[in-house]
Amino acid sequence: MKLYAGTTEQFRTDAHLHRIADELRTEYVTQVGHRPGPAEVAAWQNSFMALSMLLARPS
Repeated sequence: MKLYAGTTEQFRTDAHLHRIADELRTEYVTQVGHRPGPAEVAAWQNSFMALSMLLARPS
């Protein structure tokens, strides 16, 4: 199941502005038909924030 699509920069922006979890939640409801639990949404926010910080690091 694909819940998010965008460029790396869009992903980093969405994660840093705390929009990523909202976008994932909305698409999850569309595809699955019910809302994800609060713990799952929090895990998305935390995980993707950490990933966005790794993507920002120089290689």
